[in-house]
Amino acid sequence: MINVLFKRNKEHILYFEIKGHSNLSFYGTDIVCAAVSSISVMTINGILEYLKYDLPYKQDDGYIEFSVEDNRDEKVQTLLHSMYLYLDELSRQYPKNLKLKVMEV
Repeated sequence: MINVLFKRNKEHILYFEIKGHSNLSFYGTDIVCAAVSSISVMTINGILEYLKYDLPYKQDDGYIEFSVEDNRDEKVQTLLHSMYLYLDELSRQYPKNLKLKVMEV
């Protein structure tokens, strides 16, 4: 199962962590894994490359951690909230493969 944790302060998302594998299908054919990977990489690249923020992140096999620290920029938050909405919908479609959690900090 893929577990996604979002940390937020009121309406601002400050951090997300994705870990695990969905095990829906074999490597290279798993649509849940591909969807989660795509949206997370797109969000991180949008913030780092397009918006030009220098923010910390970690990535390994089955693991991504990204922190925007206390960044409340509207464009950054739009990307993060869009990612959250996408993953929330995906977790409803594949509840055995993807779990989403939000923590207030």
